[in-house]
Amino acid sequence: IKFVCNHVYDDENDTDCNVCGAVRVFKWKISVEKTGIYTILPIEDIDGFTTDTITIVDKNENEVMYNETHGGFPLVKGELYTVKLSDTADKEDYEFVKWNISLKFDKIFPDTTADGWYNDAVTYAVSTGIMTGYQSNGLFGTSDSIQRQDFTVMLARYAGADLSAYANAQNIFPDVDNNGYYAAAVKWGVDKGIITGYTHNGMFGVGDSITREQLVTMLYRYAKYKGKDVNVASDAEETAINKFNDYSKVSVFSKDAVLWATEKGVITGKGVNKDAIDPQGRAQRCEVAQIMYNIFKNDIL
Repeated sequence: IKFVCNHVYDDENDTDCNVCGAVRVFKWKISVEKTGIYTILPIEDIDGFTTDTITIVDKNENEVMYNETHGGFPLVKGELYTVKLSDTADKEDYEFVKWNISLKFDKIFPDTTADGWYNDAVTYAVSTGIMTGYQSNGLFGTSDSIQRQDFTVMLARYAGADLSAYANAQNIFPDVDNNGYYAAAVKWGVDKGIITGYTHNGMFGVGDSITREQLVTMLYRYAKYKGKDVNVASDAEETAINKFNDYSKVSVFSKDAVLWATEKGVITGKGVNKDAIDPQGRAQRCEVAQIMYNIFKNDIL
């Protein structure tokens, strides 16, 4: 049993907090055998139960977003989740509730496949709200490239950044529209040292597809901003040279980031033999989802 606030209780058996009135929350650990969209319902009737009384969080306490389109929760196989049920009905037996967990869909989008290498990653990225599908057609756009401003928005979502604080902040890039949906995220990225823009023309590069080395550079800077250890082994470059046949194509500005990303498992290589970094290649949406899932699985950030 867990309470949803951090106040000290006079009595451990109190139903709610005497300070803020927060209700008791009961918790269950669950995992699923197949990635997809699940309905989670109590086997027994519970007075006052609705899907609004359920909260599901992953191992990092990130809430799983309820998928309105499919009417369920996106869950990834093998991951451990916590189901929390708010005591809105004031029922004393909540800790004994048993759940009926049913797979409704084994994929989220019409253009993804249940057995695709990216399905776990796409499900994770959508479940956390880092990525969404296209509103215009309901597709994910698996092989589509991601533009620089859009990845900045995704990274801000991942960080849980309060972008309202940047609405009126100074804009340093001539090509960033202050009224653009991405403007506050770009300003946040600049403020945190994650974004520097192009050195040759002073632009941010709105509309440009983000390359794989640019993407890992932003993640590397984000890790530094978060105070993470970004040091790599002394032989990291030698290892990369021996493992990846195109390491020599990595730009100077991104070498530290690429070494960090390959050593930590942020990226694992492309191609049949996973022996290519493809540093100037456009980062596809499925690849970005996999990169963010790698970070989650390996507890990198």
